[in-house]
Amino acid sequence: MQRLFLAIVSLLLLAACAGEKKCVRYAALYEEAPQKVYIAPLFDLTTRKSDADSAMKANYLCRDSVSHFFNSTLPIGLSQRGYFVIPSDSILLPGITSARRLKALQTADLSYHCVRHDADAVLIVSLLTWKEHRTEPTLFVEYQLRSTRSGRDLMHTWVKISRTVDTTYKGELIPLLDEVALSDRLHVDVECAMRCLMVQQANLFVMQDLPFTSKSYHFRKDLYLPATKQYFNATINNEGALEVTPSTMEEFENECFL
Repeated sequence: MQRLFLAIVSLLLLAACAGEKKCVRYAALYEEAPQKVYIAPLFDLTTRKSDADSAMKANYLCRDSVSHFFNSTLPIGLSQRGYFVIPSDSILLPGITSARRLKALQTADLSYHCVRHDADAVLIVSLLTWKEHRTEPTLFVEYQLRSTRSGRDLMHTWVKISRTVDTTYKGELIPLLDEVALSDRLHVDVECAMRCLMVQQANLFVMQDLPFTSKSYHFRKDLYLPATKQYFNATINNEGALEVTPSTMEEFENECFL
């Protein structure tokens, strides 16, 4: 984990060197200096068809495993930046039944969470699209951090995270050692473990870009460091490294929704 953390920090600096500074991207966050973050349940907006056959059921079991792993790894990056994390009572809200609640969290007054959870901000994460491809599984994720006091966006990021997978001459996937280990630990197949590792790296990458809290020694010392783009692509290659490239809203939406 420490090696992964150091790799992600170095990638943050390299991938965003041509972008805006943190003092610009996170101006509202520096101003409000939140300490406590409530993590809302993950919103799964991916379309799920009939699960009549066993293959489809296995696919949905994988999605649920990934969603649970998603929420379990979100607090790690926040905690490393000094934030006090308040987890949600529930883990997953399917998009079909929670579209109204998601819209309220993204646009409405959040003072309720300030009172109930004593939270300064709410982290809202949506799994937008899940694309099946044996050698290049891809997930599209939206991260939004909103203030419970002002309702302002303190962070809003869209990520396309994918994994390029080599195969043997027989067409068998060649997983990373970390993916095999994760498969054994979570008791899921290797392809599902690949997606779990994808969301873990996406979570850490996005959270590690946030400024440190005001109680940290490093607060405001990162004002002029480069920030990541609001839209970016992240790909885990066959060596396990995360390759990050900037994207645009148009590119993201065309790939995600079309």
